[in-house]
Amino acid sequence: MNTYQKASLISVDEAITKGRQMLLLPRIVMVVGLVFFLFPMALIFIGVFEGPPFTTNVWLVCTGVTVFCFVVFCYLPYLFWSKRTTRWKLWAFDNVDDVHELKIMATGAHLCPAYSTVMDKLQIQSAEEREQWRNLQDRFNFRSAFKDDPEIPARTEVFYSKLHLTIQILFALLFVAIGSVIEFDRKA
Repeated sequence: MNTYQKASLISVDEAITKGRQMLLLPRIVMVVGLVFFLFPMALIFIGVFEGPPFTTNVWLVCTGVTVFCFVVFCYLPYLFWSKRTTRWKLWAFDNVDDVHELKIMATGAHLCPAYSTVMDKLQIQSAEEREQWRNLQDRFNFRSAFKDDPEIPARTEVFYSKLHLTIQILFALLFVAIGSVIEFDRKA
């Protein structure tokens, strides 16, 4: 029996929805920021190999722009994403009843990296957050409870429509024939 009971637990879908809302903006900024970071790098690369020789001032300006772009468009969004992901993960795993399902769904929705991967280890966490996560790990020791829904019949049969399949095959053959005629007509 699961000894961890909380008064107001939310569904896994609600946690995933909130996670998407919290983590979408940092991802967009990181992707756009990568372009803004790589653009000055490409200009420097082109300037070194194809343009006139750079002066010291030009090198300093290019280096300053590159460092600024890296900090503003890559590091700060990564830091924001990392802290937000940690905060969402702690909140979600604390407020969801079925942590096993949440773990699968969150990894599938790319809200948090798979456990023990490089991205999981790159997340920035404070000592307090690490301690909270260690405490939440106890919830994974319990198997998820199966809740039987009496509305669902014991046996479900799935049928396919032979008429629908036949119509799809005929349309596919018709499109192949039309494509073949057009191709042979073009070559002739």
